Amino acid sequence: MLGRIAVDCAAPHSRSNPHQIYAVSSSGNVTRTLKMDNPKLDATLSLRNVRMLTPDLLQFEETGRASALTISIVNIDGRFRNWHSAQADGTVLIANGKFAGSGKPTVAFKFCGN
Repeated sequence: MLGRIAVDCAAPHSRSNPHQIYAVSSSGNVTRTLKMDNPKLDATLSLRNVRMLTPDLLQFEETGRASALTISIVNIDGRFRNWHSAQADGTVLIANGKFAGSGKPTVAFKFCGN
């Protein structure tokens, strides 16, 4: 899944159209860069233990924010959604594609290429 995913690939990144870029750094580390014009959320984060759990479910551990996260991303009909996210202490942020606090579904991204 290296490359860019977005809600709308033709539009620039914004709060309503976040872009995520999955890449391999020059040192060989996998990273995820979030761009959405929000200084609190925009960042390039290191990923480790990247693995396919099923043909449509990717899981990785992400570091670089206040708490390490374990994140699962699912591919449903060509769209990528955060399916599960939990902090290192076990606090669940996303479950079954919905935010734990609000119950709202996660954003569906499509693959834009490089």
